[in-house]
Amino acid sequence: MFLHEIFSVLLYILAVDLIYGIIRLVRRKRGNRLPWMQELLRLLLITYLVGVAGVLLLPQIDAGFLNSGEPYLDFIFPERPEDSGANWTPLRTIGEQIGMILGGNPNGIINLLVNCCLFVPFPVLLGLCFPQMKYRYRFLIPFITIPVCEAIQPFCGRSVDIDDVILNTVGVLVGLLISALIDRLWIRKQKTKQT
Repeated sequence: MFLHEIFSVLLYILAVDLIYGIIRLVRRKRGNRLPWMQELLRLLLITYLVGVAGVLLLPQIDAGFLNSGEPYLDFIFPERPEDSGANWTPLRTIGEQIGMILGGNPNGIINLLVNCCLFVPFPVLLGLCFPQMKYRYRFLIPFITIPVCEAIQPFCGRSVDIDDVILNTVGVLVGLLISALIDRLWIRKQKTKQT
């Protein structure tokens, strides 16, 4: 199951990155050089966003060949277990994960880390792609994205969990701190170059 998810996300990323690359090359004016670093950072942001959408919202891709040799392609939303209703109690799932960790089950730490780290790159990439963007927008754009994704998840075979919003927001705050650190290092580097 996990390999299907990785395969699906990689296919989504490959398709969108390829389309983006073709569009950018076609729209480029003749004789103008592409700012490769800026393009690479934008491509990285797009790759990240498609990866998050692939993990949280998009169906898994099942492809292969039938016994008759015919190729097939199918899009599958995961089936939500009957007992996985929405969790509107803050810190309930986080407490369960911590209980798993204390009980010796490493899945608890993995789930906590994944939910925390999932949105760390978002403000960092926004800051790198759009250096003039104010910090409040580097925070607000990911912060608004989190509940929107969580609200869409029930239509994608997943359940809503308020703790995911909490952990994702912690990740956004960590990403914002990293973005501020990168900005300070960049400004310091620019000042040293000028002197």
